[in-house]
Amino acid sequence: MKKILIFAYYFPPMGMGGVQRITKFCKFLPAFGWQPTVITVKPTAYYGFDETLSGEIKQTKIHRTESLDPLRLAYFLNKTKKAQQQTSDKNSFVSKLFSLFLPDNKILWVPFAIKKAKKLLETETFDAVFTTSPPHSVHFAGLYVKKNFGITWIADFRDDWVGGHLDFQKNKFMNSISKRMEQKILKNADAIISVTETTTQNFQAKLNRNSEKFFTITNGFDLEDFVFEQNFEPQKKFTITYTGSISKFADPIKILEALKILASKVGKDKILIKFIGTFTNSNFEEMISTYEKYFEIQKIGYLPHKEAIFETAKTDILLLLAESNLTGMIPGKLFEYLAYRKPILGVLPKSDSFVILSKVSNAKLCEPHEESEILANIELLYNDWKNNSLDKNSSDFSVFERKNLTARLVEILGSKNNKKSLTFENKA
Repeated sequence: MKKILIFAYYFPPMGMGGVQRITKFCKFLPAFGWQPTVITVKPTAYYGFDETLSGEIKQTKIHRTESLDPLRLAYFLNKTKKAQQQTSDKNSFVSKLFSLFLPDNKILWVPFAIKKAKKLLETETFDAVFTTSPPHSVHFAGLYVKKNFGITWIADFRDDWVGGHLDFQKNKFMNSISKRMEQKILKNADAIISVTETTTQNFQAKLNRNSEKFFTITNGFDLEDFVFEQNFEPQKKFTITYTGSISKFADPIKILEALKILASKVGKDKILIKFIGTFTNSNFEEMISTYEKYFEIQKIGYLPHKEAIFETAKTDILLLLAESNLTGMIPGKLFEYLAYRKPILGVLPKSDSFVILSKVSNAKLCEPHEESEILANIELLYNDWKNNSLDKNSSDFSVFERKNLTARLVEILGSKNNKKSLTFENKA
């Protein structure tokens, strides 16, 4: 069996959407003849944990290292309960101090990760190295291993880097350094994998190279997660469910306003909307208090992945939200929404997500500014629910199954693994 060394800061028992991708790769890689070994961080003051994910990766060898990044320090200082507030307080001195680290403050984990990798490489041989970001600093561990050990290196990007929606650099000097860092990674990795075609094209343009080293592997769904021991009947109330984060990138205000209008026509006892996930939008509580007088709102909060899937399976309609500045990002939940085969209401800009959903027969799509269209789609879905005629999609979505996506990764590994990786460009 071939062996792959993986650097992943976010890894079980951490939860949230970003952990799913690497977890499922590790789950399915052994079936294709690859043994994963993961270097990750020791326990941190993270705000979403899912202990059940560890059961899916029993064949993965895991090494946890020390770190000096904010989440690890907060855990070490026994401030876990307040960690989310402390690490997200943009006005605090500590937060501003950690924001000076480039490309991100997780660079304070990288030396420890490299030290562990060097120790492992004293006694083991690996056929490939795989780094996955965010945090983008993780790629410098891959860069080190390639430069010093000549092992084929695959860099995986769950988000764009410079200029992406998570790039908050406003200082021109810091931004220029980030660009040079990005160029060094893009030039030296043997393969660049992105989760969207738009991000792949952005990286190609940044490198000014239409290279065969660029690939797109989307996120997806694991069919095994969608095996239920019961059938879910239509709900007694017209039920819409949103899973994921409510943030500045996903604002439900237009949906809530449309549901208010619908409730005035059909009655408040006919409508229920559920929110499952994390809530970082400071106005969300105010939204709930404003609209819960017109219809029922359930704020469920974060659930372990399988619990979230089970709870979401009870719904009639799946809700997807995205703002106009996220045209190059596909929320991971989109693919899991496809696995339910239930109607999807998408309020999002013309984007990669829009393109995928436009080919789904029971998806109703409109852009965030199309308020009348949002209401019209909700009324159509309500009438279908009332008449017990909601469509169930029967399309073939196997291209998005996690096992098949892992097979694609294995193809890339095979194409890049025929010889040692010897090329290295020092210039950014």
